[in-house]
Amino acid sequence: MYRFTLSLKARRLPVAAGVVAAFGSIWLTCKDQLYYSNSYGSLLWQYFVPSFLKTGSAPNIPGKDSSNPQSSRKLPHVEIRRNEKFVPVNFGVVSHYESNNLASNEPIEDRNAEYRVLDGLLFGVFDGHSGWQCAEEVMNRLPFYFAFSLASKHGIRDPKELDKIFSRVGQLAGTQVARTSAKDILGPKAHEFVENGNLVNTGIDQQLRSAYSLLDNDIVYEALPEVNGYDHEKIMKGLSGACAITAYVQGNDLYVANSGDCRAVLGSKTPDGGWLATPLSLDQNAHNHDETDRVQLEHPGEEFIIWNGRLLGHLQPFRAFGDVIFKWDSQLHKEFLNNIYGRVVMPPHVYRTPPYLTAEPVVTHHSLESEDKFLVIATDGLWDMMSSNAAVQCVGELLDSGDLSHYDQDENAVQFNGASQLIQEALGGDDDIKVNKLLNAPKHIRRAVRDDITITVVYFTER
Repeated sequence: MYRFTLSLKARRLPVAAGVVAAFGSIWLTCKDQLYYSNSYGSLLWQYFVPSFLKTGSAPNIPGKDSSNPQSSRKLPHVEIRRNEKFVPVNFGVVSHYESNNLASNEPIEDRNAEYRVLDGLLFGVFDGHSGWQCAEEVMNRLPFYFAFSLASKHGIRDPKELDKIFSRVGQLAGTQVARTSAKDILGPKAHEFVENGNLVNTGIDQQLRSAYSLLDNDIVYEALPEVNGYDHEKIMKGLSGACAITAYVQGNDLYVANSGDCRAVLGSKTPDGGWLATPLSLDQNAHNHDETDRVQLEHPGEEFIIWNGRLLGHLQPFRAFGDVIFKWDSQLHKEFLNNIYGRVVMPPHVYRTPPYLTAEPVVTHHSLESEDKFLVIATDGLWDMMSSNAAVQCVGELLDSGDLSHYDQDENAVQFNGASQLIQEALGGDDDIKVNKLLNAPKHIRRAVRDDITITVVYFTER
């Protein structure tokens, strides 16, 4: 039965060319069982982490819910600060944002991007699994699919008109997407949507759902061998998968669209000067009763639909882009997937009524008020090691301190970065031994002690 728990990302399926190490198999087999235990952290460190990592205090392991993060006000480790960004925006209610990522996988499978989309701003974090390819595809194309959904409300279907709409989509920082024409960006399913004269004529929440679903339909379709002529790159975009969370800010309206187990948390100032954490998304996994009820209703009577806390015993998130293994029909499994993997990927008695996975997001709306100061969106690599409340307290304390400047070891002036500070706290705060051991964990066990972490902190103007 344990064949259902093999994974590359220490929680999901292997890529076609990959081989899962024995340690990874053992880790996966036991991870969910340990997760339900209150002593998850101590069990993990006792059985899976080599003795050199046991010295000193243990890190803030998943399941630990500290509402009082260590407040060292110490500049984060130089390795943590390597990829940090501070980007002034000054658009509407958004003053600026900060971002950072820390890799566990090589290469990192997370992605993040920030776009201006028509009259609003879109901030996205994308958590890849079984490879980085799907996460990168979603990062590059989703903002345009969202713009397309917004435009369709007004009946815009002409390619030239769509090109004008797409010209109003641009990244706030970093390399611009090379493709900007509707012909290049929109896939066959989106073009079919246009040709059929469909309209997304409801609110922004439905337009976000439409954008996610249309893009996923195209990724899954474009991965078909008979469609792409056995193009390895396109096949890998479908074989790999990605959880995605985006926050769209338009005026005082904040919309969060979540597909998977990334998370968005709003930080607000309370009347007594404290900080309040308000989750604007729920992790879509076996711990979410709405999600378990949904998949069981969609596939009644299937005993393996949720097994060992995973979808069909394999996948931890219950919503995701790509992952064609959970979406293609049984015939495609037999003719294509089983040949790639060299085995039966899903036994017929388990894989009975596909598709089992959707990328359609759950969308929440929040009207921003003067007390709302920032939004943290991050992949589960952060939330595995830090609670939502602890994250808000960490960033809030930075804001409360006033002076965010500091000097590094070379006496250079450095600005404190909320995303970097969150990573530092997640890895151990001012416990240098703990932080260094987690940062420098050898490749063969690194993924067992920490995941890729990607964070964006969006700051709102004083109102």
